[in-house]
Amino acid sequence: MEGQGRKMSITETVCRKPGTLPILVLVFAGLAYPASAQSGRSWMSGIVLGDSDSHGLPGAIVELDGDQANPRLASVRLVAETDGIGSFKFAVVPYGYYSFQVSFEGFATYRIEIYLPSDTPSVINVKLRRGAD
Repeated sequence: MEGQGRKMSITETVCRKPGTLPILVLVFAGLAYPASAQSGRSWMSGIVLGDSDSHGLPGAIVELDGDQANPRLASVRLVAETDGIGSFKFAVVPYGYYSFQVSFEGFATYRIEIYLPSDTPSVINVKLRRGAD
């Protein structure tokens, strides 16, 4: 019988068992690349609507204020103005809790508390209502 009387290497042993090599290759390939670490950042985008359900509201002010109880976020304040089609974007946002606010003259200010997870895009679309605060 082939292989008797001598020790077989792991490669020879694995290659003799059908279906084993692909599994081991996948396991070893997984060990070769460390799990990617989270960046600690998030990003957010959205559209602000006014009277129309189909056209964005240009010039609205969108604000993100970091959680004041969290020393890492207490000084974070991001402000954006919606573009010509009512879109806004925050490209680099530390993960965590925020106060999110959208305002535009003649409309009631929209406010919510939100959590932005690390390495995850967040999309928030807002429809403002006519009236004052």
